[in-house]
Amino acid sequence: MTEPILRELATPEMRLLLAAACCEQGDSSTHERVRREAAALGDWARLQHVARAHRMLPFVVDAVAWSGVQVPAPTMQSLLHERLEIAAGAWRAVHETAALHRRLTDAGVRALVYKGPLLSQRAYGDCTMRASIDIDLVVERAQLARATDVLRGAGYGLRADATLRGATVIYAAYAQLPFGHLEDPVARDVDLHWRFSNRTLPWNPPLRDLLEAAEPLSIAGVALPIVPLEHELLLQLLHGARHHWRTLEWLLVVRALLRDRSLDANGLLELSRDHVHGCRAVLTGCALAHLLLDTPLPRAIADAVEADRAAGSLASELARAIVASNELIPRSRRWLLRTQDSVWDQARLLAVAAAVPTPREAEWIRLPRGATALYWPLRWIRLVLRAVGLASSPTGSGPVRR
Repeated sequence: MTEPILRELATPEMRLLLAAACCEQGDSSTHERVRREAAALGDWARLQHVARAHRMLPFVVDAVAWSGVQVPAPTMQSLLHERLEIAAGAWRAVHETAALHRRLTDAGVRALVYKGPLLSQRAYGDCTMRASIDIDLVVERAQLARATDVLRGAGYGLRADATLRGATVIYAAYAQLPFGHLEDPVARDVDLHWRFSNRTLPWNPPLRDLLEAAEPLSIAGVALPIVPLEHELLLQLLHGARHHWRTLEWLLVVRALLRDRSLDANGLLELSRDHVHGCRAVLTGCALAHLLLDTPLPRAIADAVEADRAAGSLASELARAIVASNELIPRSRRWLLRTQDSVWDQARLLAVAAAVPTPREAEWIRLPRGATALYWPLRWIRLVLRAVGLASSPTGSGPVRR
């Protein structure tokens, strides 16, 4: 933590999580920091709960092991059990991903693998550091039907929540189809995307260009295609901004990618300017990684953060909120608006968010399959009724991208 006030505000659990995030094997100074924060910790069970919420359990287990911290036996046993479950799930996801990608390739479908164990491998050199919840595959819209057939041939079908209840809502607005295995209950769900971001986010690079520029990542003896580094970092920064940086591990991914020596910082900023209507959301995430995780910023990014005082101020404000509580901070559309570069960008974000239908419209009125295009105008009608107190407020806004 680069600001002294952050340490004063931080809970003991968050101080240990941040120390674990920066801990490196063989680095005695980071080990000493972990030991110091562990000694000040009063409740290991609470630490485990907070680490689980922030998806930091693997990093805590490694940090206490490298630093020689004596953890109460019951807690250590529980931590190790969860760590092994995460590792086993990640390896299973790797093998399932490789098998599905092979099937898609054999069928002539070009697909990019996104997030999950491959992002863990790229960021940390270890595919088991991130909990694997589902498998994300990205294909061109023109190949969506063929990719769907491939998944069905592999035993997958549309999940129940995406069939009658607004499949078109998810299809049109969130640019993804969620599949589950029909016979294997432990198989990972598969999210089939044809855009990298839903319509409420401003960045959607030409997928064909990314397929041509894809970089192979070798894992378990298989080379799988992933997006170029600068695009990956931009995606993670936008994802974190959209979700208010609620999970510390998302920031740890950004730290790892920023430290990659092959990163073209000027290229990242150029992508931001060309495709994101500005850089503030991107710069805020970079500044946050610097404040909380002592991440050294490339000169071009550091200069851009210094030039945009609003980005630095937003990062400082959010850093204080993150460390001061053991609870995940709530998502805030107001905060997301503040990451936009101009009033025009704020207006655009509000307009798109208001226009794009969500599963709440499908819950409100169930339309027959042939009429689901009407969910778009129904979105506006429901918002007007909600404004005058005649419709309930939504509990969510659609699929959460992890």
